[in-house]
Amino acid sequence: MPFDNGLNAESIPYYDNLMQGEQEEVTECIRRLLRQTFVLERKYEKRTARFQYNHDFRVCTKHLEFIRRYFSISGITVRENSQMGVIYIQGETLVEISFPNWPHCICWP
Repeated sequence: MPFDNGLNAESIPYYDNLMQGEQEEVTECIRRLLRQTFVLERKYEKRTARFQYNHDFRVCTKHLEFIRRYFSISGITVRENSQMGVIYIQGETLVEISFPNWPHCICWP
């Protein structure tokens, strides 16, 4: 008899137990890390001419263990440097990924 854990292949228990708004925030943080490979704790806001706390950094920090496990499947390491105020990804397997709303993200010669 094959192993059956009661979950379908698309299920991630930690993620599934989050409220829909939190799921969207975690998804956006994962996409942001894939796009720019880092998230800063503070970013400069021109309107106020001050550094403001970055909401994405707070979300990444809150769900950091999940995000680490998520990326580790692909051989990508998520690192946090609290002194520098940055969360970033690194790994030899970083590749460009095409998202549905970015049809021209990957170009073939």
